[in-house]
Amino acid sequence: MKSTLIAKFEGDMADSHVIPAYAAINSLYGIARANMLLLQFLSDGKIKRKNFDSKAYELNLVTQRPGSFETVFELLVRPEMMTVYVGLGVGVGANFFTDFLKTIFSRSVGNDTQTTVDQFERESKISSGDLAALVEAIQPAIKASHNAIGSGAKSINLSINGSHNIVNLDNETKDYVFNSIINKNPRAKEFSIGSFNANSQEGRAFDTDLGKLVTFDLSPSLDELSMRLILDSISKYALAKFEDLNSRVAVRFTSIDAPDGSIKKMRFHQVRRTFDELDQSRYLGPNS
Repeated sequence: MKSTLIAKFEGDMADSHVIPAYAAINSLYGIARANMLLLQFLSDGKIKRKNFDSKAYELNLVTQRPGSFETVFELLVRPEMMTVYVGLGVGVGANFFTDFLKTIFSRSVGNDTQTTVDQFERESKISSGDLAALVEAIQPAIKASHNAIGSGAKSINLSINGSHNIVNLDNETKDYVFNSIINKNPRAKEFSIGSFNANSQEGRAFDTDLGKLVTFDLSPSLDELSMRLILDSISKYALAKFEDLNSRVAVRFTSIDAPDGSIKKMRFHQVRRTFDELDQSRYLGPNS
C-alpha cells in the first residue's frame, strides 16, 4: 500500500519559496519522527523511541516540489505485517492508516476527530491507554514539527494523497503544544465516559458543552464507587444508540489546561451520579 505524505509550508517567507534551513529541517525531522513512532506502534504494538527497524513500513523522503514549498514523503505500508492492523480483524478499511495518523496528530495539538480509530476506541478494540501514551510519546516530535512556525512559515499542512488532511500546524497549535497551565482548582461537571483502560488508568470522557472527548486519568485516592460508576457510564454510553440511557455522571476533577483555557487533560478525584452526591470533604487535593 503506497501513499504520498505531503508537508506544505505556507505563509511568510515560504510563499516566496525560501525558508531558514535550520527551522525547516527541524520541522521535517519532527514530522518524520512522529510518523515513525506511530507506524512502529502499528507494526508491533509497542511504543518505541528508537530502533525503528520494522519491515512492515517505509517512510522515504522523495522530493521538494518545484514552484512551491511542499516536501513529499513516500509512505509504504504492508498491512498484513502490522500487528495492530491484523489484530483488529474484519472491518478495517483502507483509510485506517490515514485515520490513525490523523487521530493521534490531532489529539496531540488539542483537536478532536471522528475517525474509525475513535470508533475502535469506543468499542475497546484499541486501548485508550495506548492512544494516550502515543500522544504523549510524540510530543517532543510535535514540538520540533512547529520549529518553522513563526520562523519562515505561518503554517504547515500535513496531508495524504493530496486530499486526506491529517493536521494543520500553526501559531494556535504551537501555543497549545508548548504551553500548559496546571489548574489546581477543583471543579465539578457532568461527563459521559467514552472509554477507559483499567491497566493504564486512563480514558476519554465526552464533554457535552464542547462536543468532544477529553482525556483523563484517575487520582490514586479515587474510591471504589467512583470506579464502578465510570464502568457503568461506559456501558450506557456504548448502548446509547440502542436504548435511551443516561450515561452522564458528575465528576470532581482538576486539570492541565491550554493557554486559551481549554482542557488538555483531566484528573478525576471523585465520581457520583449527581452533583449533590459529590462529597467535597473527601477531596484530597490536586496532588492526590
